[in-house]
Amino acid sequence: MRKIIIFFIVFAFALKVSAQKSGNTTNFTLTGKVNGRNTGSVWIGYTDKNGKWIKDTTYLNNGKFIFRGLIDGATPAILTGNAKSSSGDDPNFTELFIEPGRMTVTLTEDHFKDFSMTGSAMQADMFLLQKQKKSIKTQEAAIGKEKMRLIDQISKGDTSAATRHKQDSIGNKEQEYHELERKADFDFIVLHPASCVSPYLMEPYFRSRELSLDSARLFFGRLSPAVKETALGKNMGRQIGQRKASSIGNRAPDFTRPDVTGQSLTLSALEGNGYILLDFWASWCVPCRRDNPEIKKLYETYHSKGFDIISISWDSNKKAWQDAVAADGTGGWHQVFANVFLPNDNGLRDTYSISSIPSLILIGPKGTIVGRYRGARDEGTLSALEKKLVEVFK
Repeated sequence: MRKIIIFFIVFAFALKVSAQKSGNTTNFTLTGKVNGRNTGSVWIGYTDKNGKWIKDTTYLNNGKFIFRGLIDGATPAILTGNAKSSSGDDPNFTELFIEPGRMTVTLTEDHFKDFSMTGSAMQADMFLLQKQKKSIKTQEAAIGKEKMRLIDQISKGDTSAATRHKQDSIGNKEQEYHELERKADFDFIVLHPASCVSPYLMEPYFRSRELSLDSARLFFGRLSPAVKETALGKNMGRQIGQRKASSIGNRAPDFTRPDVTGQSLTLSALEGNGYILLDFWASWCVPCRRDNPEIKKLYETYHSKGFDIISISWDSNKKAWQDAVAADGTGGWHQVFANVFLPNDNGLRDTYSISSIPSLILIGPKGTIVGRYRGARDEGTLSALEKKLVEVFK
């Protein structure tokens, strides 16, 4: 559940930039009924018309409830009832899509994901896609159960060759079903250019780099003008523009952030003297901390030749960030605090189109991006970065 909520929060920040600033308001009313429970509460989470993340709670009256609010067109939302766990698979948690106008939703206690809904065209499209992917999801669920049984066996000491073989087989099947699901999503995007579901489906694949920039531009170009003008469409268009702007060969977007001493640091002020590595990391990121000794070696080897580093932390806790810098001995270069979960892209996550951390971006003497490493499957490795530095400083 934490992963899903974090996704919606980050998604809310993304939509905030795309939210319309006009005085027009769009109203929605969501009337609901929970079969099997008469009392208690339910809460809904969504992005309002101003890009603000809203968490609204109401109480059941004979199982019935109602939510009202202001949204900017079709909007993803989450609905939670009497949750029994913190997992996104909780039986009383579901995702749905709300739109301006009147909608009704019917849920069943302990089976929230099997809800029915009217009044939302986007949700109707999502129901259609879910029907198309039902067999894939059923097989994925079966593989998931088998995987959990296998993990339990291994935790009890089963290290046999047969068990390892099963583990490899399950991993291959998971990848196979993921590919089938991705194909179904991409087919839907192509066949439904007038559906708000299409830019919504594009977003996670684009962030994870499973959808390339060229393919995303092709998909987006086929969307209807009306969909492009929605908050979901504008968000996707903005991300495509940011990916293009932060690609190799383009000038690195400038920024100013406070460093570990509290002084302001501006990227452009450091350009022109050599090569600069932007190192996106966090104190809680295990791979990032594991990379630090190697990055430290690169700094010690090439700093005197014109190599500098700006480490950009995604921590929300400044003390944890400062402690990690001290523990890893990385205070010799520039350290910047930029909480990724703050609004307006304070963490530079979108500006540099970062899909995950650690992520490394190499900037040349003229301020252009000459390499991207570690952040995504289509980017170079740490070894590739080392080879690049050998090349430019030889």
